[in-house]
Amino acid sequence: MANLTATTITGDLDIDGSGVVTGDAGGISNVAAGNIASGTLSSDRLPTVPTSKGGTGLTSLGSAGQVLTVTSPGGGLEFADAAGGGVGNVSNQTFNGPGTFTANASTQFVAVEAIGGGGGGGGSSYFTQGPLAGNPGNAGGASSFGTFITANGGNGGGGARRGGAGSGGIGTGNRPLAVSTGSQGSGGNSGPGAQPGAGGFSGAGPGTNAGKGGSGGSVGGNLQDKSGGPGGGGAGSVFSVIAGPEYSPSTPVTVGSGGNAGNGGQPTGPTNPGSTGSTGRVTVSEMIS
Repeated sequence: MANLTATTITGDLDIDGSGVVTGDAGGISNVAAGNIASGTLSSDRLPTVPTSKGGTGLTSLGSAGQVLTVTSPGGGLEFADAAGGGVGNVSNQTFNGPGTFTANASTQFVAVEAIGGGGGGGGSSYFTQGPLAGNPGNAGGASSFGTFITANGGNGGGGARRGGAGSGGIGTGNRPLAVSTGSQGSGGNSGPGAQPGAGGFSGAGPGTNAGKGGSGGSVGGNLQDKSGGPGGGGAGSVFSVIAGPEYSPSTPVTVGSGGNAGNGGQPTGPTNPGSTGSTGRVTVSEMIS
């Protein structure tokens, strides 16, 4: 075997036998990558891998917190700021009267509770029936959030002996709702020292005064044939979660007023009107990103 030392070979080198070149190959250049079986390649010899080969086509990283996104359908990749999402803030707004709800530009969805107005209490009377009996109270008004949900007001207290039943809230648009009905007002008592009936509570329960029915009128004195006025019914309430952009850019809000009280039936004597039902309420909670 010939031992070549510091020999320059021009042209192609044809190696017979095993075809293996042993020893230090540091001076060999222009070697096909598929023929390299071991060793370490310098990073500057690595190409940028395109997306068509499973790579990114990028040569540098983005900023901290950025994400890798597609620039367009069929386009390349790039680093960009992450899109907004999730709930970072909650804003509550209570409507005690009519108004307009305007959503924050970053609101993801809203949770709305509507309570109608309570029914007015019935008037007290020296008599329990007939034209001189106490007059009934009026029904409370409905509260609503646009066309999405409506909570009916409570019925007025009857003019004779029984209170008015509260009306349940109703929902529109076939959306999931948690609906509760108002409680019925109690009837007034008959007899000496008759006391008025208490008004019913709204569907939201005793924890709120919104939508509470008015109390009946009291009689007082010690007369035998008389009746305290019955209480008005509590209003219904509705709760619903509504996603944007249904409520955008703004939604009208109505708040039901309490029903007027009924007067006593007789023009003179120990008669008193009931009390007006409580005004309703609409509460909107915005979930803002």
